[in-house]
Amino acid sequence: MKVAINGFGRIGKLVFRAFLEKKIKNIDIVAINELGNLESSRHLLQYDSIHGKLPIKISKTKNGLKYNNKNIIFCSEGDPNKLPWKKMNIDVGLGEFPEFAGNITEDDLDDDDNGMAAKLDLAKVYIEIGDNENAEVILQDVVSQGDAQQQFDAQQLLDNL
Repeated sequence: MKVAINGFGRIGKLVFRAFLEKKIKNIDIVAINELGNLESSRHLLQYDSIHGKLPIKISKTKNGLKYNNKNIIFCSEGDPNKLPWKKMNIDVGLGEFPEFAGNITEDDLDDDDNGMAAKLDLAKVYIEIGDNENAEVILQDVVSQGDAQQQFDAQQLLDNL
């Protein structure tokens, strides 16, 4: 199955990382659409501030990224209707991940000083992809360092693991 990722922010990178680390067979991520810089995207994927260095080498190519002899086309298209997914025979296009974000609006920002809201978001993604072990580590951090609401939310998630 050919997969494309539209948006390579925190969640897009996390989804890509999960595909690599879980060694999911018969699924190839073949394209990424990101308005940001290719080298920055590669670096942030390779060296994550929460999860550490990705154990798989990601290199930059002329047209995108490469890992384990697999090439990924990198696009920078602001209009999703202009993406070349059809021409590339993409089977699944992963978008802005609203199923992970809930009812977030454009005004919703993770602007808390300690980054706990971002960690809660990340833990929810891990839960969604079935990686409860990493979710638990992050949630325990939020329980110990977050504000009262964040601690409550993290504890609720921990209780449901």
